[in-house]
Amino acid sequence: MGASGSPSRGSGPARTVNRRGDFPTPESSDTISLKSYTVKHRPSDYNMSFADFSGCSLMENLDDRAIEQVADFFGAFAVPMRLKILNALRHGERNVGDLTAEFGCSQANVSKHLSVLAQKGLIAKTLRGTSAFYRIVDPRIFQLCDLVCTQVGQRFAQHAAMKDMFVDASRAARAPARKGAGRGR
Repeated sequence: MGASGSPSRGSGPARTVNRRGDFPTPESSDTISLKSYTVKHRPSDYNMSFADFSGCSLMENLDDRAIEQVADFFGAFAVPMRLKILNALRHGERNVGDLTAEFGCSQANVSKHLSVLAQKGLIAKTLRGTSAFYRIVDPRIFQLCDLVCTQVGQRFAQHAAMKDMFVDASRAARAPARKGAGRGR
């Protein structure tokens, strides 16, 4: 276990796939670390089918106007600074000055993003004296963020595993040529 209590394998950027050299499978349980992001693959992650999501049918019955509203809501997550703000608010209320200092950007920039997040109903503002404090309205948004982060992490892991297969094949193809070249000296 790493210092944060999460599984780790070595220091720095690391990626581990099963020893067969292919992507994680239901039979394996591999940890993939990409910088500070760790994805723990569990066998249950690979045994899902569309039937597992049969209860997730809300979007299926929406008309075009409702779909536009859903897309507009997801747009709030499409800007890195807004994700940083949401992440900072995960630990409790913050004011614009706190966020400005943390991110090293202008008060106008932070205020603009806070306004969008508030319009979408993701955060709420409480006035105390001359300061406004912002907080997360519904912490379930972090479940949505974790779902997306897991998906992105799995895609990076698959790309890294595929790259490693080509690098390993390239090294293996060059290895016999090096052995033969060393004999002539």
